[in-house]
Amino acid sequence: MGTGNSQYATNRHLYARPGISNVGSYQVSGKPYLTGSLLLPSGTAGATTTTYPSLVGQTYHIRKIEFPSVTKSFTIVNTNYFTGSKGTDSDANGLNNGVLQVFFGTEDASVSGSDTPQVDKGHHVTLRNNGDSITFDVKTQQVYIANLDTSNTGAFQVIAELTHIPREEMYNLTGSGIDSNIEDSNWT
Repeated sequence: MGTGNSQYATNRHLYARPGISNVGSYQVSGKPYLTGSLLLPSGTAGATTTTYPSLVGQTYHIRKIEFPSVTKSFTIVNTNYFTGSKGTDSDANGLNNGVLQVFFGTEDASVSGSDTPQVDKGHHVTLRNNGDSITFDVKTQQVYIANLDTSNTGAFQVIAELTHIPREEMYNLTGSGIDSNIEDSNWT
């Protein structure tokens, strides 16, 4: 004979699906996610190049890494061995000399030189040398990695800890310090 609460007995051990504000999702170890790629030199059209046959058809010197679920944290490692000269007279900012730029945004980035708002306004992190890395302890569903050099390929690896939170639940990262066109007064 059942009690007044017997209708809830079958649901007693069910748990709520993790959501974007679920603290426990960020306290436990994340599931691993690994990826990496080469980045063509800026201005290189992969569809017509013979220099990089494995990249034919790719017209990007930028990669949008779309994580399968929301991240707990992730690390990006510059795996390119750069042998060119760094910082020339034509590159006063030192941005286009074989280094990688890492930034966030909400739309597909269009990069030609340093004209994307994230790079142009200083809302990026630069990985200059082979082996340089940065770990972001942030929740996101995507990140961009760009090679702004016009003659050298770039390369990177991404190591991420993923939560079980579906990527669709993540809000867009936007605003000041992320992708805003408003220039930071301290950036020169």
